[in-house]
Amino acid sequence: MENLKYRVIYEYDFHRGTSAAETARRINDVYGDGVAKENTVRFWFQRFRSGNFDLQNKPRGRPETKVDNEELKAIVFLKSGQTITADIYCQQLQTMMEKLAAKQPRLVNRSRPLLLQDNARPHTAQQTATKLEELQLECLRHPPYSPDLAPTDYHFVRNLDNYLQGKKFNSDGAVQTAFKDFIDSRPNDFFSAVFSLELLELRVPSHVPLGTRALLACRWALAPHDSLYSVKWYKDGKEFFRHVPRDLEPRRKFPLPGVDVEKSSPNGANVTLSPAVVETAGRYRCEVSGERPLFPTVSDHADMMVVALPEHGPTIVGSRLRYRVGDRVQVNCTSGRSRPATRLSWYVNGEPAPASYLLPPQQHHGSDGLETTSLGLDFKVKPKHFRRGDLKLKCLATIATVYWRSNEESVQGERPKGYTKAREVTFEGDSRADRVQASRARRLTPALTFLLALFTQTSRCTLT
Repeated sequence: MENLKYRVIYEYDFHRGTSAAETARRINDVYGDGVAKENTVRFWFQRFRSGNFDLQNKPRGRPETKVDNEELKAIVFLKSGQTITADIYCQQLQTMMEKLAAKQPRLVNRSRPLLLQDNARPHTAQQTATKLEELQLECLRHPPYSPDLAPTDYHFVRNLDNYLQGKKFNSDGAVQTAFKDFIDSRPNDFFSAVFSLELLELRVPSHVPLGTRALLACRWALAPHDSLYSVKWYKDGKEFFRHVPRDLEPRRKFPLPGVDVEKSSPNGANVTLSPAVVETAGRYRCEVSGERPLFPTVSDHADMMVVALPEHGPTIVGSRLRYRVGDRVQVNCTSGRSRPATRLSWYVNGEPAPASYLLPPQQHHGSDGLETTSLGLDFKVKPKHFRRGDLKLKCLATIATVYWRSNEESVQGERPKGYTKAREVTFEGDSRADRVQASRARRLTPALTFLLALFTQTSRCTLT
């Protein structure tokens, strides 16, 4: 009742044109601070503006909804006694999509709607499958039995019910004993039956060169007493191949731009696609299902990119025939046109070039979608660059694991003026290198003297 008193004042001030802030201030001045919140007054003023002057609180909970018979009749598609067929069901799907597009255009245009249906014959007919592809509807798998019963519950409770069939119990203890006996009587694989299907591996090449064939592989494991129901392959959510062993036509292909199965293994685990085109790129998913009653299902996906390889290897420009210590090396490597862009790397004398040597990579995007990459190398020549002889510059171009080309140039080094080789070292030098060379020269002097004397004697004998 206290709140109702304040709401009467809210309504009075609302009709007077008083602001919510002024109303809250006036009430607080009279009844005390904090009695009226400005946000609360704004809420009631907004309610009054909508034409609702009911000062009572609405009951909490879910709003009441009413549906009369006419509304129920409006959603009944068939007349009494009429049987639904694939043709009628396709008409219903068309009507549903038209209404969905009218009421939820963003949902329809942004992503494909998901349809949940059971496995009734009109739903699994070829005509229906074609219609679903036309409407771009992706079907969710339905529970095999009651939607209120999980597969794990069905598996366990069904066997427990069979075990207790015909038995009578006079006490709670007898029930507990019977339940324990049931648990003890089950084999070890009984409790893993729900997980009887396991997806072991999915192989989808991450990069496929344009015009080459891609092999997709899916491996799974089934429990010894279980059997395979189906293997389905999807690209971007659209099915393009399925293998259902018990169907009259076990293997079926569905038309999809850029995807055509040239051959498949007997169990549908391996499929080979026709030469890749641009539309072949996308996300591929393998879905494997076990047989009834549980219909366990496992799936996994992986992405594939179609690669347009460069027509030639990387080219190096800007190098000179000779460099001296202190010179500046400024070269550039450019890849061939490709999609995606080629990754370039520089190597100096067989070692990856330090980051300080590299210039920021440049990319050029062509109108045909192909890209060209350039990477510059800029560093100052030091003596260490000639330790192994010539200076070697190599540019490596790669695209994932499908492309690997390199170009290497070897340039000579000019010795700076004043540089002396070991045999030209003079003894006057006081550097460590000079001292080492000088000591070696001194050790060789007696031997050279002996050889010279021997040569002289031999020459004299010959002349005599």
